[in-house]
Amino acid sequence: MSLDMADNYLHVQEIDFEDPDDEYYPGIFYSIDVQARFTFFPDDDDDNVMAAMERLKTDIYEIEAEDLTKTFLQNMFQSMDVPVDERMIEKVLACANRMAQSDRYGHRQVRRMQVKVEMFVKDPRSTVRGVEMG
Repeated sequence: MSLDMADNYLHVQEIDFEDPDDEYYPGIFYSIDVQARFTFFPDDDDDNVMAAMERLKTDIYEIEAEDLTKTFLQNMFQSMDVPVDERMIEKVLACANRMAQSDRYGHRQVRRMQVKVEMFVKDPRSTVRGVEMG
Protein backbone atom coordinates (compact mmCIF):
# COMPACT_ATOMS: atom_id res chain seq x y z
CA MET A 1 0.00 0.00 0.00
CA SER A 2 1.45 3.32 -1.06
CA LEU A 3 0.89 6.08 1.46
CA ASP A 4 1.70 9.58 0.33
CA MET A 5 0.02 13.00 0.32
CA ALA A 6 -2.32 11.85 -2.48
CA ASP A 7 -3.71 9.19 -0.10
CA ASN A 8 -4.67 11.81 2.49
CA TYR A 9 -8.00 13.60 2.66
CA LEU A 10 -9.05 17.14 3.49
CA HIS A 11 -12.59 18.48 3.76
CA VAL A 12 -13.42 22.10 4.61
CA GLN A 13 -16.96 23.34 5.16
CA GLU A 14 -18.87 26.24 6.63
CA ILE A 15 -20.68 25.72 9.93
CA ASP A 16 -24.04 27.49 9.99
CA PHE A 17 -24.22 28.38 13.68
CA GLU A 18 -24.56 31.69 15.50
CA ASP A 19 -24.03 32.06 19.23
CA PRO A 20 -25.74 34.96 21.03
CA ASP A 21 -22.35 35.83 22.57
CA ASP A 22 -20.82 36.35 19.11
CA GLU A 23 -21.82 40.02 19.22
CA TYR A 24 -19.27 40.59 22.01
CA TYR A 25 -16.29 39.73 19.79
CA PRO A 26 -14.23 42.89 19.17
CA GLY A 27 -14.20 42.38 15.39
CA ILE A 28 -14.75 39.77 12.71
CA PHE A 29 -13.36 36.36 13.72
CA TYR A 30 -13.03 32.92 12.21
CA SER A 31 -13.55 29.90 14.45
CA ILE A 32 -11.92 26.86 12.88
CA ASP A 33 -12.81 23.43 14.26
CA VAL A 34 -9.98 21.10 13.20
CA GLN A 35 -10.25 17.32 13.35
CA ALA A 36 -7.17 15.33 12.35
CA ARG A 37 -7.51 11.56 12.16
CA PHE A 38 -4.34 9.48 11.86
CA THR A 39 -5.01 5.94 10.63
CA PHE A 40 -2.59 3.02 10.32
CA PHE A 41 -3.29 0.20 7.86
CA PRO A 42 -0.78 -2.66 7.65
CA ASP A 43 0.84 -3.43 4.31
CA ASP A 44 -0.84 -6.24 2.38
CA ASP A 45 2.38 -8.25 2.47
CA ASP A 46 2.85 -7.79 6.24
CA ASP A 47 3.05 -11.18 7.98
CA ASN A 48 1.72 -9.64 11.19
CA VAL A 49 -1.95 -9.00 10.44
CA MET A 50 -3.19 -6.12 12.57
CA ALA A 51 -6.47 -4.26 12.67
CA ALA A 52 -6.44 -0.63 11.64
CA MET A 53 -5.50 1.72 14.46
CA GLU A 54 -6.59 5.33 14.71
CA ARG A 55 -5.83 8.44 16.69
CA LEU A 56 -7.99 11.57 16.59
CA LYS A 57 -6.80 15.05 17.50
CA THR A 58 -9.22 17.97 17.71
CA ASP A 59 -8.86 21.64 18.48
CA ILE A 60 -10.64 24.92 17.82
CA TYR A 61 -8.69 27.95 16.63
CA GLU A 62 -10.12 31.47 16.79
CA ILE A 63 -8.45 34.18 14.77
CA GLU A 64 -9.33 37.70 13.68
CA ALA A 65 -10.29 37.77 10.00
CA GLU A 66 -7.40 40.05 9.08
CA ASP A 67 -4.92 37.63 10.70
CA LEU A 68 -6.13 34.54 8.81
CA THR A 69 -3.01 34.10 6.70
CA LYS A 70 -1.05 31.27 5.10
CA THR A 71 1.43 31.46 7.97
CA PHE A 72 -1.32 31.14 10.59
CA LEU A 73 -2.82 28.13 8.78
CA GLN A 74 0.58 26.50 8.36
CA ASN A 75 1.20 26.86 12.11
CA MET A 76 -2.32 25.57 12.86
CA PHE A 77 -1.79 22.41 10.82
CA GLN A 78 1.69 21.87 12.25
CA SER A 79 0.38 22.21 15.82
CA MET A 80 -2.04 19.38 14.98
CA ASP A 81 0.91 17.29 13.67
CA VAL A 82 -0.43 17.44 10.11
CA PRO A 83 2.13 17.78 7.31
CA VAL A 84 1.27 20.98 5.45
CA ASP A 85 0.44 21.00 1.77
CA GLU A 86 -0.16 24.29 -0.09
CA ARG A 87 -3.46 22.93 -1.44
CA MET A 88 -4.72 22.47 2.12
CA ILE A 89 -4.06 26.08 2.97
CA GLU A 90 -5.68 27.27 -0.26
CA LYS A 91 -8.85 25.26 0.51
CA VAL A 92 -9.22 26.86 3.94
CA LEU A 93 -8.59 30.35 2.57
CA ALA A 94 -11.09 29.74 -0.26
CA CYS A 95 -13.73 28.72 2.30
CA ALA A 96 -13.02 31.86 4.36
CA ASN A 97 -13.31 34.04 1.26
CA ARG A 98 -16.62 32.42 0.25
CA MET A 99 -17.97 33.01 3.75
CA ALA A 100 -16.87 36.66 3.79
CA GLN A 101 -18.61 37.32 0.47
CA SER A 102 -21.80 35.38 1.12
CA ASP A 103 -25.12 36.86 2.22
CA ARG A 104 -25.50 34.10 4.81
CA TYR A 105 -22.14 34.51 6.62
CA GLY A 106 -20.71 37.87 5.53
CA HIS A 107 -22.45 39.92 8.25
CA ARG A 108 -21.53 37.60 11.13
CA GLN A 109 -19.07 38.52 13.87
CA VAL A 110 -17.88 34.90 14.06
CA ARG A 111 -17.65 32.79 10.92
CA ARG A 112 -17.31 29.13 11.78
CA MET A 113 -15.82 26.37 9.67
CA GLN A 114 -14.82 22.77 10.13
CA VAL A 115 -11.62 21.27 8.74
CA LYS A 116 -11.34 17.48 8.65
CA VAL A 117 -8.04 15.84 7.79
CA GLU A 118 -7.49 12.10 7.33
CA MET A 119 -3.83 11.04 7.39
CA PHE A 120 -2.72 7.50 6.57
CA VAL A 121 0.41 6.24 8.30
CA LYS A 122 2.46 3.12 7.48
CA ASP A 123 3.93 2.27 10.88
CA PRO A 124 1.86 2.55 14.09
CA ARG A 125 5.02 2.88 16.18
CA SER A 126 6.23 5.83 14.16
CA THR A 127 5.23 9.37 14.85
CA VAL A 128 3.66 11.91 12.59
CA ARG A 129 5.56 14.98 13.72
CA GLY A 130 5.49 13.77 17.32
CA VAL A 131 2.10 12.05 17.49
CA GLU A 132 2.46 8.57 18.89
CA MET A 133 0.34 6.10 16.96
CA GLY A 134 0.60 3.03 19.14
